[in-house]
Amino acid sequence: MAVSRRPNSERIYEAIQRWVDSCLREDGSLFTPGGDIWTRDGFDEVYRRFNLQPDLSGNSFIDKLRGQLAGSPEAVFQLMGEVIYVHLLVSNDIGGPAKRKLIHEVLGWSPDPVEIPDDLGITLNSGLANTGVAFKTFRPHQLWFLIDAMRAWKALRPDGRQTLLEDPWAFKKFLFDVPITSAYAQREALLHFVHPDTFEVIVSRDHKERIRKFFADRAGSEDDVDRALFRIRESLEREQHGAIDLYRPPNDVWRLKPDDKKRPAVETAHAWLVRGANAGGINLVPSWLQDGYCSIGWQELGPLPTAFSRAELATKVAEVFPDRTAAQHGQDVGNVWRFQAEMHAGDLVVTVDDADVYVGEITSEATWVESDRTGDTRRRNVAWLNAESPAARRDLETGARSALNAQATVSDISKHADAFRAAAEGTPMPSPKAD
Repeated sequence: MAVSRRPNSERIYEAIQRWVDSCLREDGSLFTPGGDIWTRDGFDEVYRRFNLQPDLSGNSFIDKLRGQLAGSPEAVFQLMGEVIYVHLLVSNDIGGPAKRKLIHEVLGWSPDPVEIPDDLGITLNSGLANTGVAFKTFRPHQLWFLIDAMRAWKALRPDGRQTLLEDPWAFKKFLFDVPITSAYAQREALLHFVHPDTFEVIVSRDHKERIRKFFADRAGSEDDVDRALFRIRESLEREQHGAIDLYRPPNDVWRLKPDDKKRPAVETAHAWLVRGANAGGINLVPSWLQDGYCSIGWQELGPLPTAFSRAELATKVAEVFPDRTAAQHGQDVGNVWRFQAEMHAGDLVVTVDDADVYVGEITSEATWVESDRTGDTRRRNVAWLNAESPAARRDLETGARSALNAQATVSDISKHADAFRAAAEGTPMPSPKAD
């Protein structure tokens, strides 16, 4: 099966199935079950206001969209909010708070706005795939395509829709007949959404082609890249006796550069302890787990540029905190530098709340958010691996347990990355590591 096994993926697939059942099989709604929102007339109206009236100004996407939808019937605002929800559902590298903020903004333009149901809102904390820069940069194109595809879908007879829901390859032909410009990630996501057992959870056409080329001997003579990937997966799963992940060893060898002589040894991910249970007397950990992020403070430094050196940071710290000692300056610089510059997407983040240990994967670069809570302005999105079933501190191997005693706000605990991942996944380490 081609389904994702990322954190929270089960909930995401449940939301996708609700969308298929309520909005593709029927003309229903994601946010208000029983209502008729995903209708042919609704999409014709959204198409007229959004697709046919592109705003080429330099304004932000949300400001443009507000102008395009001004004066719309209430149902149009809800439909656009639900369309954006489906659009964002695949993305693992856009944070949950940012997703929800965008959708709430659109829903809020209605005279009688609806809310995102809690069980659907929580699915936005992570995604099924990293979607890349173009997915964000060309957001109007992604949405234009999604709306075009839905207009074509709503024009089908019910028996025609049913055929496409039952036949993956007929659905692909239907989708690929919809005109497209710079929205290929959205199209690949829709393929997987409707037929997750057939189409890979891959939104990059380049990645699909590279996998097909690398495993050409397993693909047979298939010309269609998705049929080739289907055969490749079947072959690898038979050989490895179970589900495989094309982005994890040993099946990620297709990502090697052509001049690599052999697959490099797999590097253990970095792991970072980030403290948030007592940030100025506030426990931030519940917010982190609910909204899918971790954070630190040092609000007084303000937003930092994308490119800056440790020396520049040290100068700024000394200017902003003139009354602190040199040792305190060093601690400030170390914590902020580790969080801003040394942590990266894919690294593990660990935090402790009393006796509970939570582990997640970082999914974004550092961002700045205005907040009146100490320790909550510099953030990184996190896909928490065990938000609902934390590991017990006492059950960790000795070295990992000792690593949690580090007093800094941000500490490098990479030596024990494997132990923390195993604890989060509920799988014991083969043997304790030497400390």
